[in-house]
Amino acid sequence: MKILHVSTTDRGGAANSTIRLHKALVNEGISSALLTTYKSRSDIPYHFDYQGRRFFNKPEIPALTLKNYFKEKLTHDYGKALLSYNLKIQQRNELSTPKFENGIYSFEKFSFADSNFDITSTQPYQEADVVHLHWVADFLDYGSFFETNKKPVIWTLHDENPFMGAFHYEADERRNHEQYKSIDDAIRKIKTESVRKQKKLYVCSPSDWLRERASKSEIFKSREFFRIRYGLDTRAYRLYDRAFSRNLLGLPQDKFICLFVSESLTNYRKGLDRLSPLFGSNEFADVYFALAGKSKNAFTETNISHLGNISDERLMAAAYCAADVYLLTSREDNLPNTMIESICCGTPVIAFAIGDNEAVIAETNSGMIVPEPSTDSLKITLRNFINEKERFNRDDIFKQATKSFENARQAKEYIELYTKILKE
Repeated sequence: MKILHVSTTDRGGAANSTIRLHKALVNEGISSALLTTYKSRSDIPYHFDYQGRRFFNKPEIPALTLKNYFKEKLTHDYGKALLSYNLKIQQRNELSTPKFENGIYSFEKFSFADSNFDITSTQPYQEADVVHLHWVADFLDYGSFFETNKKPVIWTLHDENPFMGAFHYEADERRNHEQYKSIDDAIRKIKTESVRKQKKLYVCSPSDWLRERASKSEIFKSREFFRIRYGLDTRAYRLYDRAFSRNLLGLPQDKFICLFVSESLTNYRKGLDRLSPLFGSNEFADVYFALAGKSKNAFTETNISHLGNISDERLMAAAYCAADVYLLTSREDNLPNTMIESICCGTPVIAFAIGDNEAVIAETNSGMIVPEPSTDSLKITLRNFINEKERFNRDDIFKQATKSFENARQAKEYIELYTKILKE
């Protein structure tokens, strides 16, 4: 069997999950390929970017042929069409660019249902038996793909966008409902009508929470669902010596360290604002905070270390191992990679009760759930954890987590699904 994974990018949380699955399938002897819009990484086997850049001939951009050149001299039709197209692009860019107000962005991501990419024209697509879609915003052209494609499709959901309109999370949609309602409804309609044309479509979710949300949507309500949790490379994410890890990252050896990780520290959904009131407070003077992720803000508190953006997996694992606890303060999330990475490094987690956090922490006995979505509740839970930290054994957490989230386990579950689909 030949599997093609389609992902807009090879960077970010969803892309990392896709690449981990792709590599695990290759290790299991499966013919697996990865297609992205561009390649920024060289460490991925059988990785193809969109070759040829053969864009669709959009009707609003007439070809500048010799005939059209002379016609333009008389009627200026080409210039008018080009001006109209450029205006449309400008309007789309304005719509999809979030506004920064009161210290947060109005939304995290805004995606349209159309694109200028033709996935079906690529060689990896033509050779595939199964098309496995992942995070495909601004890459998948819904109308043309589902009209043309006749191959079975698996769609692994990494956020809520595939069954929503323009937004990727429900909270963003709620906050921006009035301003964007008409365009949001129009995009949702295009998606619904396009996906309806796909006969063989199977939906996978890494979490029960996202599966339940998707199964109630108009777009996916009649589809067959599977829950297959993420996996990761436990050769990279494993137990490292704490003293060595702290020395490597320049962190104090004698402090209780809390770690916070987000690709962008200013991402409102990730909830650093729920944690920041603890920085520099007298109540937590005995606690040190390590922050990993991109940020334009400077942190002046003496009990904070900003580690910057960490892209190397083993260095990221060292950051988890250096910490006494990982703080997961997201407002909305699927199955956070950071939670899995932390517990596979033996580091317990304090998390808000979103997504499948509570279920994973209970299964692996790997931390505490914050009962209320507030800073005050986080404070109480963190203090309780510090007082009871001895009951969380790093070796036990590591053993249970690697058993649940080892890459080979995820690959085998998907191989069973691919086989089932191809038999049907």
